[in-house]
Amino acid sequence: MLLNLSKSIDRRAVTLSAVALPLVLSIASEAIASKANFRIVNDTSQTIRELYISDSSRDSWGNDILGRDVLPSGSSVGIDFADTSNRVCLYDIRVIPTSGRAFEDYRINVCTSDNYTLIDQ
Repeated sequence: MLLNLSKSIDRRAVTLSAVALPLVLSIASEAIASKANFRIVNDTSQTIRELYISDSSRDSWGNDILGRDVLPSGSSVGIDFADTSNRVCLYDIRVIPTSGRAFEDYRINVCTSDNYTLIDQ
């Protein structure tokens, strides 16, 4: 999972094979980044069926931010943070694709990166 700028939100359910593929997460900084316009980009071969983003200081994941929706391969979703100030910048991410194999990444600085892209490993 790597970073890529993407402006579209597509939440259509897409049927993909549930092949268990390991996923890798990576982030890159943009010159001007803001927590107010943070996006998750799915460049994997799988649909993401659950996505959790939690303040790194918390002990629980909270609710799936996709709810009933999914994040198909090639799509992205904007993340709306309740606190858009840069007081809290470090967040943890948990992704569950159609394969069911969860992946987590920790202490992602959403104040210095505009995007977080998921890719197959």
